[in-house]
Amino acid sequence: MPNPLRRVVCKVPLVDPKIEHEVVLYLTDPFAPNSTTYVDISTMRRRIQLINIAQYSSPTFYYEVVVRGLSGNPTSVRLFNITDGLEVSGSVITESGTDYVRRRSNAITLSGSKQYKVQVKNDVTASTTVVLARAQVIVVNSASPLVKTEHFVPLVNAYGVTSSTSFIEWSSIIYRFEGDKFDGTLTIYFQVTGYVSAKTGEYCLYNNTDGVPVVTISTTSTEPVRIRSGAITLISGKEYIFLYRNTGGKYTYVGGAELIMYQERAEGITKAQVIKHTERAWSSNSLNYVGLEQRTYYDALNFDGFTYTVYHEAIIGTTLAGVVVYAILRNLTDGVNVDGSELSTSSEQFVRLRSGSISVLSPKEYDTFIKTSDVNGWCYIRGGRIIIDLTPYVPIVEKSAEETYPLTEEAVLPVNILIWKSDEETYPLIETGVPLNILIWKSAEELYALLEEGLVEASFVARGLRFPIKIRGSFQSKLSSDL
Repeated sequence: MPNPLRRVVCKVPLVDPKIEHEVVLYLTDPFAPNSTTYVDISTMRRRIQLINIAQYSSPTFYYEVVVRGLSGNPTSVRLFNITDGLEVSGSVITESGTDYVRRRSNAITLSGSKQYKVQVKNDVTASTTVVLARAQVIVVNSASPLVKTEHFVPLVNAYGVTSSTSFIEWSSIIYRFEGDKFDGTLTIYFQVTGYVSAKTGEYCLYNNTDGVPVVTISTTSTEPVRIRSGAITLISGKEYIFLYRNTGGKYTYVGGAELIMYQERAEGITKAQVIKHTERAWSSNSLNYVGLEQRTYYDALNFDGFTYTVYHEAIIGTTLAGVVVYAILRNLTDGVNVDGSELSTSSEQFVRLRSGSISVLSPKEYDTFIKTSDVNGWCYIRGGRIIIDLTPYVPIVEKSAEETYPLTEEAVLPVNILIWKSDEETYPLIETGVPLNILIWKSAEELYALLEEGLVEASFVARGLRFPIKIRGSFQSKLSSDL
């Protein structure tokens, strides 16, 4: 019997897997330094982050800001190492233009486990004009295998203050935990940057779906401090929000709150969910889409080694019954809205809405825009974000039948098989990026017979990746005869 396989083209990784993370240091109302020398973000708005390089397989760090100058006078922003009391070398970003722009540094070196904050200055003395809209550390974690990484999930992106002795919600970015989107071991912590005027400030992570608290952490510090819980357990499919209070009726402040998720898998991470924030808390009564141009940068190359499915999510609500409010993801680079990303609600309470999967061009800048159906009913937004679900992916390379057959018995991951007619018809599809897993070239007669027999899956190992064999019908006997 002739060999039914003339050539096999299979997907195997040609690059190290990558995951990009945003470590948010500033994502609230724009800030005016009012100083020609470097100053901290004001105490109410200050966010402190701990970055531990041991939590990543092989990280590269960058500093990124959305900033502008004033009438030709440059604004400078830097990343400051609180632990060592030093400016992070290479982190200074300076902008003279009067329009907000996103700027990213070259790679910077971070070491050990250190705390960081933002510092800003402007060459205009005593100016109260805002110049800084956003600041964050970008982590691109890349290794093969990628065995560990750390996710940061902001829960608050607007500073707040309360004197309530009962827990109240403040500008929560409602978060739905989806445990099945991660593989390996996930260790989760609740973290807050906050302080008090007096007494004790308490901060609570709250399971809003079931109406129960998860964990409460506290501080008596009168200066901004970063506090973190021990490891906590979240329930998949539940929504979580942020609450806070002051036990003595004094003032409790919050500059930022987030979930820290440390993911580890010895064989290499193949599933994860990444969040990129596209909007802060604000409101509008515009009948046309408007935004604050947070300029979230999406580069698909920083998710190499994975298949990625992208969604748009927003937390929005209105103030007037019968009014419909909307949110949409806008491609700022090209000046167009993203098809399929529009979300809407008439709820007078904040709700978390998610689109179906969308096609997001890369590399581009994005923002969540909002509008309302009635100028008397404002659209309020607590946050917008791009959700990126990462699942196993391998690019296409060619292997011969002789290289493939001896490896078929070793297998663990499923791969689909597709049948095609000729090299001439198949190669153009590969070059244009059509997602094909395995292509088997045959004559037209054999091809149609196999299609009718219901071939569904087959597999092999190539360059260290293992795939299971699952074949139906007469094709199984044909393939077995050649093994």
